[in-house]
Amino acid sequence: SFQSYSSSLFISTSTSSSTSSKRNHMTTSAVAMPPPEGLEYASKCFFPTEWHGVPLTNVKQYNHDSKIFSFGLPEGRSLDLPVCACLLLQGKDKEGNDAVRPYTPMSSNDVVGR
Repeated sequence: SFQSYSSSLFISTSTSSSTSSKRNHMTTSAVAMPPPEGLEYASKCFFPTEWHGVPLTNVKQYNHDSKIFSFGLPEGRSLDLPVCACLLLQGKDKEGNDAVRPYTPMSSNDVVGR
C-alpha cells in the first residue's frame, strides 16, 4: 500500500480501445456476442488512458486498514467515470519503489472540482 503520500499522485483509467480488451471485462456469455456498434469505453472520464498528475487534497482514516483519498480536479470538472470503472493510481510504496494500484471512486459524478 502507499504509506507515504506526496502532494500529487498520477491517475489514469484502465481502458483500451481494442475489442479483445473490452471483452476481458465482460462475462463469459457476453464474449460470444460482438460488441455493440459505436461502443466507447469510459469515453467521458476526465482521465484518459495517459497518466495525469493531480493534487492529493486529503487522506482520511476510514477503519484499521482503509483510507479515503481525496484528489483535486480542475474547477468545474467532474470525474465522469462510469459506475463499473476504476482508477489506477501511480506513486511510491513505503520502500520508495514505483507502485500502481486500482481504486474505486466513491464520489458521485455530480461532484465537481474533486
